[in-house]
Amino acid sequence: GKFRVLYLGGLTVQKGLKYFFEAIKKLEIPADDLEIWFVGSISDELKAEIERYKQPNWEFWGHIPQHELPEKITRCDVGVFPSLQDGFGMVIPQMLGCGVPVIASTNTGGMDIIREGETGFIVPVRSPEAIAEKIMFLYQNPDILTKMKSQSAVSVQNGFTWDDYGERYVSFLKNLA
Repeated sequence: GKFRVLYLGGLTVQKGLKYFFEAIKKLEIPADDLEIWFVGSISDELKAEIERYKQPNWEFWGHIPQHELPEKITRCDVGVFPSLQDGFGMVIPQMLGCGVPVIASTNTGGMDIIREGETGFIVPVRSPEAIAEKIMFLYQNPDILTKMKSQSAVSVQNGFTWDDYGERYVSFLKNLA
């Protein structure tokens, strides 16, 4: 089937999507082999930017209820989380839990959960080149991708439920006080 790249989350400027859009332009993958999926609400501030970049092989699914997300996520090969700044969110563990390796920027909680080269990659923030390079690597190395997919699913079986997230968040807030 097609090689599918997923962005999951609100489509806002803060999420570094411009750098993902630029990365997509750099990919040397035939258009009919590639699909880019966006799952999340589009902010008004990003609509013009999306119009400027978007290609026929981009799919916008809008907001999807939590319980329906795994069905979409599992159909993708790799997730991209290019955020300019993000604390510890649930998007990365959700993708990993569905067996989708994640390419995340340094300014995200990704550094805490992604095992470099095993369940994904950490790339410099604002670097379309680095994002494109990692996507190309996974596209060109299907055996490595398959291995990373199974490692991703296993990696979050412990410690990444919403309850665990709540506990970590409370402890984070206590540390701020």
